[in-house]
Amino acid sequence: MDKGTRWVMAIAVAIAGCGGDSAVELSGSVRRATPQFAPVIGTDSATFSAPRGNYTITRSGTGWQVKDNAGGDGTTTLTNVRSIKFSDVTVNLGVADKAASISAADLKSLIELYVAFFNRVPDADGLSYWIDQFKAGQTIEQISQSFYDAAVQYTSLTGYSSAMTDADFVTIIYKNVLGRSQPDADGLNYWTTSLANKTATRGSLVKTILASAHTFKSDATFGYVADLLDNKADAANYFAVQQGLNYNTPEDSISKGIAVAAAVTSTDIIAAVNKMDGTDPSFNLNGQTVFFGTAATGAPFSGARITYSDRNGVVVGSGNTSTTGNYFITLIRGATPPFVVQAARDDTSLYSVAPDTSSQNINVTPVTTLVASRLSPSGDPARLASELRTSADLVSTAKVAARVTEVTTLIQPVLDATGVTANPLTAKFSADGTGMDRALDSLLIKITPSSATSTNIEVAIKQQASDEAQPVVAQFTSATTTLPSLASVSAAVLPPSGTASQIGDLLQRLNKCLALQVSERVSTPNVNPSTADAIKASACKDVFYGNDPTTYKHNGRRVGTGPRTQLNAIFTTDGTGMIFDRGFYVFSRTNGDIVFAFRNTQTTGDSGTGAFVARLTASDGKLRLIGNQYAYDGGVNAYHQLREFVNQPNSTYYSTGYTFNVANDGTLSKVVVTSPTGQQFTLLSNSGSSNMTLAINGLPSGTNFLRMRSVYASATNTGNPATAEKHLVFNPTALTDADLVAIPQQSTWKFDYYLKGNTGTTPNATQTYKTLARALSIDELRTKPIAALQPGVVTDIIGASKATGFVALEGFKAEDMDIDWIVPPGALPPTQVKVFSSRKNATTGVSESFDDAANFGSTQRSALVPCTLQSATDTHCINVGGVLVYAPGVVLNGLHLWVRDYDLREFAHFYATYYLQ
Repeated sequence: MDKGTRWVMAIAVAIAGCGGDSAVELSGSVRRATPQFAPVIGTDSATFSAPRGNYTITRSGTGWQVKDNAGGDGTTTLTNVRSIKFSDVTVNLGVADKAASISAADLKSLIELYVAFFNRVPDADGLSYWIDQFKAGQTIEQISQSFYDAAVQYTSLTGYSSAMTDADFVTIIYKNVLGRSQPDADGLNYWTTSLANKTATRGSLVKTILASAHTFKSDATFGYVADLLDNKADAANYFAVQQGLNYNTPEDSISKGIAVAAAVTSTDIIAAVNKMDGTDPSFNLNGQTVFFGTAATGAPFSGARITYSDRNGVVVGSGNTSTTGNYFITLIRGATPPFVVQAARDDTSLYSVAPDTSSQNINVTPVTTLVASRLSPSGDPARLASELRTSADLVSTAKVAARVTEVTTLIQPVLDATGVTANPLTAKFSADGTGMDRALDSLLIKITPSSATSTNIEVAIKQQASDEAQPVVAQFTSATTTLPSLASVSAAVLPPSGTASQIGDLLQRLNKCLALQVSERVSTPNVNPSTADAIKASACKDVFYGNDPTTYKHNGRRVGTGPRTQLNAIFTTDGTGMIFDRGFYVFSRTNGDIVFAFRNTQTTGDSGTGAFVARLTASDGKLRLIGNQYAYDGGVNAYHQLREFVNQPNSTYYSTGYTFNVANDGTLSKVVVTSPTGQQFTLLSNSGSSNMTLAINGLPSGTNFLRMRSVYASATNTGNPATAEKHLVFNPTALTDADLVAIPQQSTWKFDYYLKGNTGTTPNATQTYKTLARALSIDELRTKPIAALQPGVVTDIIGASKATGFVALEGFKAEDMDIDWIVPPGALPPTQVKVFSSRKNATTGVSESFDDAANFGSTQRSALVPCTLQSATDTHCINVGGVLVYAPGVVLNGLHLWVRDYDLREFAHFYATYYLQ
């Protein structure tokens, strides 16, 4: 081949990605297993008439076997063949070996030239050609220049031309490499100056920009640039090297290669892989194992980090789930099965298992998490990877099959009702609210470790039922050998098909509303108070049932700003750009309204959690916000506290129970709460508290936290905290850990409301509430890490309180209450600091309780806590020079760091300054 011919070929390879010097002829041979419609065998290639997807290719000794899975070609054995052509693509059987002959970094550099110049993935033959050129002595810069020279020869295909300006050239590279349609002014000036003063050529500049892009890896603002580039390279490697693929026409090579690259995001390559023709996850020229699947909970488990750990506990593959919950991961060479799979997102992890290296679909769901739990000796799927190090047989093929059968039998009533017959571990499904995903929506699976060797498990069916009904559940432990059964259920009472998609659509519409400027959303921007009728944007009205925000009512709260309002973000500048996502179905009310949980994230990156009630609009099949339509405030959440006595460490204790959340607005005389077990507790108004508080001997206690069980942290202290803490509210008969675990996760609590002046026995209203998760047992709580004050803050508190057991707050303003904290690994970051104080009433001599709080985003690690008046009769704050400060006689007796998880369970680390007797 002469020099001119090679130059033309170089241009063609750069553009179309096919070709290369194929003049070497091999002696090809074929052995037919089923001689029906014989493929065409050349000297170094074989041709089959159907698409690649119809065939399975496997290594066979020194050759290959091609099995026709759909037609009449049977099985063909090939030797001395280096390519196999199908009707849609051609497989280059030698590209992986050639790629292995250079370093991974150099291979990636070659691949990235395709991305930078053409924003496409290479074909195997084209990449193979450039590997040869690199090995022959050409540098990456020289090859880059060849790419540019080739590009300008084919202007109509590439958009490049010799007449284009430097600015135009840099703009194209920015778009391809950085994923930005326009370069910033400074960047454009910098790179065009380099070209203008001849310190770089257009070819060499590309290499420099690629290297610059990688320097942003892990950068908080621009890290996506490096991630996007890495993912494009990974997608290209999978297509060209691991699959060895070439499209059969130059037009397909260009258009389809561009489409594949365009589908890559900074978080995943799933969509890109789905756009590739001719891929087969069971086939890999590198000999690497590929796993893919769906991570879902009834909604896509999007944005999660997927890791595969081998039998030695080594992470051998990782990636991210897409917006649809899908993932695609290639394991490193030499990965040793079995594998434990983790999908981690925020404070939630799902688990799964793969017993061998067979490339296959492996789902990661609450059901597969239960399978992993049943394989773990401790019952804790988070420990399974470490447990494998001592016994790989824990995840053998036979044991995995047995546990899948066991779990499938347990949830069979739900599978039957949703029409699911496939294996929940390995069968493909979409997180769209149908089929398996509908089954996941219908199941509540909670796996809660209680120690290093034991785990509590609950499985329940989330079905529409009476608002006052208690759920039917199956409860067992990791030691249970025969699982209980679930009762049969009708499909009619399960969440309707497509519920997950409808929830996602509602949140997207809410985001569309908040993407508007506040002046476009409402007629009273940033005005407090504002009411629902100020909402004017149709995109915002569309979020509410009947397109009417005034119909929304939740716990007596309306849409607006000011006291007793919700969805304030619509009315404020701070709400612009807020994102609501990660919605998941919780349960259906008697009237069919859907209750679902969500995450909301501010533009600062701070996030929180909550729940909405939505109603289906029959005319268009969309969910819209309606609220629970209750007239009065209410709610119950599982609550957990580590109560640390800074001056008396041996008195520190754990408490677990429930908080009752009724706003202290002065309209109610009392609220009587009935627990799932029939116990009753009374809430009373307390002038210094933001919430109504539990009664002690007919008087308000100052707390809304009912302590079901409390145990000293120190094993040397065997007493009962209830006997020492008379001002707090403990269950009349302390529950055992077993009693706590027996309360269902989604238990029902009844609230009876008595207005001021109602002294009778008939309540003015009754409302019911369900928990999203039960309170942890003490043993379960001990396994949870928790945020803590900075040691210096604790030292200051001890110094101020050691003598008297309290800190005098007279004259303190917000700046004097500067609180800092730390968040250990695995702990939830606090979103509230609350200061608890008291003062003896000068008239009655009774001690009055107060609380002041600062709420903030999850990324903060310090906060100022101002003194805040809680009611018209509250006098614990006074105005001094226009600033509220603490009044004389007010003393601090404690403060807490507080957070709520995605199940709306609350966790508090309370620091007490006083002494127990």
